[in-house]
Amino acid sequence: MNTLAMQNSSARVLQLAANYFSTVAVFYLGYLFFTQYNDYFIRTFFAVWTPTLYERTDIVVSTELALRYLFLSYAVLLVPYYAYYRDKRSASLIALAWLYGRIVGSRAQLEHVHKQAFLYLLLKAVFVPFIFSATISQLVGFNNALIKIVLASETLQAEPWMYVYMSYVHDLLMHGLFLLDVLPFVFGYLLDAPFLKNTIKSVDPTFSGWFFCLCCYQPFNYAAFAFFPRLSTESFNGLELFGYPLTVAMDVILLVALAGYASASWSLGLKASNLTSRGVVRSGLYRWIRHPAYSLKLAAWWISVVPLIAGAYISGGNWFMIALGMSVWTMVYYFRAVTEERHLRYTDAEYAEYCKVVSFRFIPNII
Repeated sequence: MNTLAMQNSSARVLQLAANYFSTVAVFYLGYLFFTQYNDYFIRTFFAVWTPTLYERTDIVVSTELALRYLFLSYAVLLVPYYAYYRDKRSASLIALAWLYGRIVGSRAQLEHVHKQAFLYLLLKAVFVPFIFSATISQLVGFNNALIKIVLASETLQAEPWMYVYMSYVHDLLMHGLFLLDVLPFVFGYLLDAPFLKNTIKSVDPTFSGWFFCLCCYQPFNYAAFAFFPRLSTESFNGLELFGYPLTVAMDVILLVALAGYASASWSLGLKASNLTSRGVVRSGLYRWIRHPAYSLKLAAWWISVVPLIAGAYISGGNWFMIALGMSVWTMVYYFRAVTEERHLRYTDAEYAEYCKVVSFRFIPNII
């Protein structure tokens, strides 16, 4: 009995060590790749924030620093995690074991569990660095907008409130709402555990699912943005076209849409992540439509594009291409929603029941 107990204990220690060291090794390789060897990521996504109000501080927050401390935190926290979930095999261990088998000549097929392990690691590699960069960028924007208001606070009292709103308050609110939107995804991508009830049951294995999702992120969305740069110079801005009252009214509607968009992210909570099946969310706006974030983001974009379309039309510019570009973008999000639902229906029977109760995807009682 003692011998059996010792064997079981040794097996648990070996399992813990295998899970831990395989995961740490893969994470460290990812950290090196994104901070040392990936020139595109370094040029495009590295963000630096120095918290400032009345004067600059000595605190520096950067994408590289965030990823470094993330790796160090995981290196410590994974020990108790794998000690507690001792029967769990990590995605890194599964993937590395399969690769080792192939290298030494094994004919082991790439089965579903191996595919899911590789997709899990790819998901983390694509979105964790991006979400850190996006969060820091929005912190920079929010901080700069706040500084702008603080520095001009004495002179703003004499300015018309519409001018103050459009020239100062608008940027602060925009960055604040986008910051609120990305925060749940930071925790959603970093935390995945049974006790949090947000375990990733499945990562979408289809090409179309990944295609329509990645179309919405850099560098893949550059193709869609190509519709806009050469056309925007032909258009009037909102103030020139509509004047302050109508422009402010449109801007308030835009901000309300973005606030709803951010609230949808918070409804997802720790389940917030792309291309994953982590359980059904029924709270917040998800009680009425299945894709509130997509609906409200597109509504905000269409509101912001209206001045460009109208201005290009009035000035004889190519308004049609601007409208076409936004229409293509709308279709991308439509197919993104369709592919998401296909994955969720396949992996979670509860989601099919949810679709019966919440029968509309984008607009209540319409579509």
